[in-house]
Amino acid sequence: MALFMLPNLFGPLLAPVISGYCSTTIGWRWVFWIALIFGGACLPAILWVPETFGPALLTRRAKKIREADPTAQIFSVAELEPRDLKQLVTRVLTRPINMLVSELIVSSTCAYLALCYVILYMTFQAFPLIFRDLYGLSPGVTGLCFLSVGAGCILALPMAFSWNGYLSTSKARGDPWTKNQENYRFPLAVAGGPMFATSFFWLGWSARTDISFVLPLLAGIPFGCGFTLIFIAMLSYFTDAYEIYSASANAASSGSRSLLAVVLPLATLPMIERLGIAGACTLLGGLSGIMCLIPFVFIWKGERIRARSKFCIALKTQKCEMGERSEAIESSG
Repeated sequence: MALFMLPNLFGPLLAPVISGYCSTTIGWRWVFWIALIFGGACLPAILWVPETFGPALLTRRAKKIREADPTAQIFSVAELEPRDLKQLVTRVLTRPINMLVSELIVSSTCAYLALCYVILYMTFQAFPLIFRDLYGLSPGVTGLCFLSVGAGCILALPMAFSWNGYLSTSKARGDPWTKNQENYRFPLAVAGGPMFATSFFWLGWSARTDISFVLPLLAGIPFGCGFTLIFIAMLSYFTDAYEIYSASANAASSGSRSLLAVVLPLATLPMIERLGIAGACTLLGGLSGIMCLIPFVFIWKGERIRARSKFCIALKTQKCEMGERSEAIESSG
């Protein structure tokens, strides 16, 4: 998840650098040509992406067994499930919406991630207003300012890897705190949330003509670090908590934050014009500070919340049924 977040964040951050220099030298059309060339070069890589979905792997294995022995009556669970338009609509399309509305874990996590994602795209409007209009930097140099956020993203990787190693060692020792599932990932968000919120107060209150642009520029480091840690923790928790339903939970998260990221950044310029740079950043910092309490609440009450979740209950029931079947098979054998 940490390595996934690196290109996921660096793509948008490198775009202003490319557009800042291309648009003023070889023309704005080359911004789109470069994107097309890069996308076309990456497209063949999809063909080499390995399948990792358990039911799909079992289906392949069952087909190979039947090909080797035509008399074998071996099928995977996925092959026995009905596959029609109704099943597609109820499972693929409505389940993410259902989880977004009915699951407190999903709705609160989606709200937090959507806020962080929206703010990331708001910076593409805010940074030119700060570093180009206020400090008089060129469009190319203004684009380079986004690399401070990238530096923070890179800084988050060793933190995530170190925590993962510490968690694995603690689980192997059987430390009591590892028995709480919320302790697996949320400490990363506990560290990243305050960093993310603090970066806006840093940026807004230091962006003044009597202060060097370097100081507000450095606010991008805790911004990128906190953003990356929050996403690693929250998205990983979806997988830990919902397992086979995690794809639907992630679909709800991806859809909600992408939708808001299209709309809300349009309010960046009016917000800064009315509140000023300091006021707008203070507002975003305050909202982020409130939302960063969500991981703390999950660590405190997460187990109780999951106990009331109908999807977690269904997952637990399925595990119990599978365990009983395995015991029955072993006893009959």
